[in-house]
Amino acid sequence: MLLGLKIHLFVRGVCCLRPGVKDRSENIFVKSIIGRFLEHSRIYCFSNGTKKMPNRNAKVYISSADLMPRNLNRRVELLVPIENETVHEQILDQIMLANYLDTNQSWELEADGNYKKIKYSKSDSFSAHEYFMNNPSLSGRGKAKLRMQPKQLHLRLIKSGSN
Repeated sequence: MLLGLKIHLFVRGVCCLRPGVKDRSENIFVKSIIGRFLEHSRIYCFSNGTKKMPNRNAKVYISSADLMPRNLNRRVELLVPIENETVHEQILDQIMLANYLDTNQSWELEADGNYKKIKYSKSDSFSAHEYFMNNPSLSGRGKAKLRMQPKQLHLRLIKSGSN
């Protein structure tokens, strides 16, 4: 048992983990976002149970591979920490938060291995993919970042309901 530790996984494809199994994975939530982007980020964020996410003390890593056996058993892959403060902030406040807030293209993996479309109220409508298309990253653009801020996202409770 994970002793209260909450885990949110945002996956794009196959997930062999079974979330919501009593005394095993009941604190794990798996959300799949299916949309127009074939590629997806391979980002791992850990708050070490000290603070809610996103927070500036979180450990953030990017990887060259997802956690599939074919990528881990016969290949050399990298997992590197994000130490640049600007990039760290952008990953947490834009990429990860947009994935968390997505309601339009989200499916939840249930304990039996089936996915069900997550229904949200219309007031919670948000598309991570639309956000990414309309708010390109400003990393590496120097002072342009000050002039061209992407829409700021805010962590909020998402209410379920009918569409």
